[in-house]
Amino acid sequence: MYTFDINKVDQIVDILLKDQQILFIYDNKMPPLEQIRAITYCKVHNTFNHHTNSCPCLRGTILRAIDNAKYI
Repeated sequence: MYTFDINKVDQIVDILLKDQQILFIYDNKMPPLEQIRAITYCKVHNTFNHHTNSCPCLRGTILRAIDNAKYI
């Protein structure tokens, strides 16, 4: 069970990136916003096989950060 709204994971990633609290390990160039909206896309993994909101890796990372009261 998650202690945050899993439908907002995509927005959480945007905020953390903007505040430079997280960085991507690799230099991924996201596709245009219109393309992301039309299909499934994960910003973290730069892949089209799942959506950022449903990324179990990211959800777990956010949950651990909240539980530990630390930033990611």
